Amino acid sequence: MLECRIKEHRRDTEHRKTEASAVAEHAWECDHQVDWNAVEVLDVEQRWRKRCMLESWHIHKEGQPVNRDKGTLPPIYSILQQS
Repeated sequence: MLECRIKEHRRDTEHRKTEASAVAEHAWECDHQVDWNAVEVLDVEQRWRKRCMLESWHIHKEGQPVNRDKGTLPPIYSILQQS
């Protein structure tokens, strides 16, 4: 659930638990204030494999994601993201 993930990341950020959260690490290293009220869901998918693919797509599309996981998107898909 989104609310649960926000709560976890917010707690880790407030307590400087950068090993537990890439969001907390980014906030502290870059001196960024996270707007917790503006967090939004980018995609919804019930099936696990498709959800993993969508997550990977968004990680790669971002360019400089706040995510330690690089995702599992096959390199061939990078061609589609260049537009």
